[in-house]
Parts: sequence; structure tokens; C-alpha cells
Amino acid sequence: MSYPKSERFHRLAAIIEEVQTWATVHEILLVWNGNGSLVPETISALARPHEVPLRILPQRANKLDNRWRVWRDVRTDAILNLDDDVNIKQRGSQCLFDIWRSAPDRLVGVDVRAHSDHPGAIEKAEKKSGVKLSGGFAYTPRHTDESGRKAYSIALPRALMGHKKYWQAYDYAEPSLREVVDTLLCDDIAFNFLVSNASRMGPIYARAPFAPFPESQSSNSLQ
Repeated sequence: MSYPKSERFHRLAAIIEEVQTWATVHEILLVWNGNGSLVPETISALARPHEVPLRILPQRANKLDNRWRVWRDVRTDAILNLDDDVNIKQRGSQCLFDIWRSAPDRLVGVDVRAHSDHPGAIEKAEKKSGVKLSGGFAYTPRHTDESGRKAYSIALPRALMGHKKYWQAYDYAEPSLREVVDTLLCDDIAFNFLVSNASRMGPIYARAPFAPFPESQSSNSLQ
């Protein structure tokens, strides 16, 4: 996913060129949060005929959760969401895919967090949306549970694989969910909770090799 004011088009082009070499990829969908005429030439040039074609999907509004609403354009069961701030090679993507095939009802990601109560967040969302809500969450670094393990409950979307049916479920979710997402910019938490509620299982942490690009604001990824 990208948008016209991004400062990482060079990274995006490099990611697309890398993914086009992966044997397991059917197609690349670029969720473009803007008018299609504003796609840089360096990116649109990559939409040429290719064994792994690039299709650019312009969006009417610049919203983070547009990445969860493209299921109608997807032709495979498995979807790999990649942000433009993460450097992952075919070996890492294959690791994600192999784990996902063994547990297709769960999300599989390379970067995970734990969720925590955040009452202030829900008060802000209620005030802006006018919708009465219950609960309120934010994510934090993994915490050590009573057994000494580092617990997690959310897989960040930086490199995240899941079944197409969850993208469809998000698109059909109650409007109040998207109102909260638009207010708090918490689409990653909302998507994870939607999947966990449907599957009754949390995500899987894949120790696949990846690295954030130097300019990434989330360079403190959990390994």
C-alpha cells in the first residue's frame, strides 16, 4: 500500500521488483490511496506484462484499512500483506507460506505485539463517532507470562499472511468498526481481533528472516 505523498517510492519499487521474482506469487496488488494518475512512473512502469504481474488499485480515500478491503480483486486463498517499510526476501515469504498452509485459519506474521487495556482510546472513539462502545485496546511489546514465555496476541501487518475470507469478513463488518478505525487509525488491531474472534485462535509468530528499512518508524521490531 502507498499514497501520492510517500517518500519511499524507491523502496516500493525495490519491493515490487523483488516480489516479482518469487515463484509462489500469483499476482501483486498495489493498494494506491489516491488518484491513479498520481502513480509515479517508476512504479507504473512495473505494471508491464510479467510472469508475476503488478496491478494497481486506486482508492477513493486515503485510509489505512483499504488494504483489508481488496478481497474482490484477489484470486488466491492466501494473501501476503507487505508494507513498504520492510525488507523481506523469498526465503522469508516461503517460511510464512509454509506455516500458513499448516494452519490456514490463523494469521502468520514476522512482527508481533501484545494488546493491553486502553480506556482513554475508547472514550475518544465514542466522543468522535457517537457510538457507544465497550473495551479499549492498544498494543505493547510482548510481555512475559506466568510460565516465563513471551506472550503476544497481535501480528503487525508489515509482513502478514492470512486467508482471503478474513479480508472479506472485514469488508462486511459493522460500520461501527470502521468508524473506530477511522478515528483511532487502529486497523491492524481491529483486523487481528476480527480474525481471532472468527477463528478462536491467535496469530502465529513466524521467525522468518526480515529487516526494517533504515527510515522505518517501527525499526524496533521484535525478533
